[in-house]
Amino acid sequence: MRYPILKDPYVITGLIFIVIILTGNWLWGWEKHEYGFVLLLYFIVTIGIRLDDISRHIEKANETLSKITKPGGPASDTMVSPNAPDILHRLDDLQMSVQLLNTRLQQITDKIEPPKPS
Repeated sequence: MRYPILKDPYVITGLIFIVIILTGNWLWGWEKHEYGFVLLLYFIVTIGIRLDDISRHIEKANETLSKITKPGGPASDTMVSPNAPDILHRLDDLQMSVQLLNTRLQQITDKIEPPKPS
């Protein structure tokens, strides 16, 4: 296509609903209730398009994750199996790292803003 903006489903949906509203106004003499109903339908269709987009992103993420974590994949030597006996040690190391990071961030914050006396 020459116009890449027409590949966007929101633009296409908006154009379709504008045509529906204009047709309803000129040919059928719609009033407020009909416009409100068409607007409600537009929001429902737009939410459906967004949910479809989200599900596609989740599907791509699952495919990528399955490629990365499969045996012999790029991350297979760094992945820890859930049954590994050293997982508790890794969690303890992670907790100590987080505590160290928290302490360091507190020191930086104290240098930026000295504590006010009570």
